[in-house]
Amino acid sequence: MNYKVKINIPISNNEVPILRELVGWDRREKDYPILFKRCNFWAGVRNESNKLIAFGYVCRMGLEHGYMEDIIVHLYCDNKIIY
Repeated sequence: MNYKVKINIPISNNEVPILRELVGWDRREKDYPILFKRCNFWAGVRNESNKLIAFGYVCRMGLEHGYMEDIIVHLYCDNKIIY
């Protein structure tokens, strides 16, 4: 199965902290839902069980350009194609 990245996918406040922890990062639970209010857009991927397995977002500083940050892809995606 291939997975498709979806822009501004609905994500509950606890899903990104869980994904962060699964890949070995701090959960940073206080960042959510604030992050969703402050970034330009986010992208996510769900597996066939509807679990969030990839996440990233674009933010900007109020000027012309933005940047991607916290791109997370869980190892569950190994040997799968994300497009």
